[in-house]
Amino acid sequence: MPSDFVPPNVIDSPSEIVDTMPPDLPPDPVGSRAGNAAPPRPSTASAPLPAVAAAAPAGHPAADTFGNALRSEWTKLWTVRSTYWTLFAAFAITIGLAAVVCGATANQGGDVGGEPAALSLSGIFMAQIALGALGVLVISSEYGSGMIRTTFAAVPNRLVVLAAKAVVFAGVVMAGSFVACFIAFVLGQRLLHSTGQQASLGDPEMFRIILGATAYLTLIGLIGLGLAAAIRHTAGALGVLFGAMVVLQIAVQFLPGGLQENILPYLPAMMAVSVVTVNPPAMSLSAGGSIAMLGVYAAIVLLLGAWSMVARDA
Repeated sequence: MPSDFVPPNVIDSPSEIVDTMPPDLPPDPVGSRAGNAAPPRPSTASAPLPAVAAAAPAGHPAADTFGNALRSEWTKLWTVRSTYWTLFAAFAITIGLAAVVCGATANQGGDVGGEPAALSLSGIFMAQIALGALGVLVISSEYGSGMIRTTFAAVPNRLVVLAAKAVVFAGVVMAGSFVACFIAFVLGQRLLHSTGQQASLGDPEMFRIILGATAYLTLIGLIGLGLAAAIRHTAGALGVLFGAMVVLQIAVQFLPGGLQENILPYLPAMMAVSVVTVNPPAMSLSAGGSIAMLGVYAAIVLLLGAWSMVARDA
């Protein structure tokens, strides 16, 4: 055979083996040992994504959480029948009693005692019971049904839940109470027109009395809400609330006179009298002092409710 004869399909060097390999096959380990491996191909592994979330402003997540909690509590408040019934009861009592009391006084030609606004707003003494009960039901109904676990799962921060409930509830009660008190005042003074002892919105202290009655009803409702958050049972919270508003007022009447004078100014019933009168009774705080003290009560009860929600399991 001639020396220059080359068999067909024979490759001259090992490097040509690597060069002719399909791109999807791994390099020949033998060629690798010979130093003729193919150049490394670029890796197809995914590069880590940049940390976009770290660049987000720090305060937005908390704001979004509170906003979502507000919307959730607004929806829950209006999907419960007790909300409609208790608000309607408070509205009807406030206006209805104004019509009954002022109408009866006008028909009998009685004396309003220099406090025509107090007659118009006498309904708040009954309406506070309905609004206090609504404040209790806003939270106790969720504990009773077990839905509070779903609420805490959606919003793990329990203080945000309580704050959202309080803000939504206070806004609804404040708006409804103001409308009811305003209508009761106007209706009652119109019925008293025949006695010549009626008042008008332009008279001193009249608008303050309407706003004070609104604030009083709102704070009573918040006290009910705080009691429900702390006690977690509807019957228990209602019992404590009604005991403070009604039973305690009656029990104090059996105490000695000096002790009565020291306690009565700090009871809700006497605070209500102070708020709706131009000249509060001698044994009572001023209208502003009564609202401030009732606000302290509401703050204390809400803090107890917040502690209970955080410290105890749902």
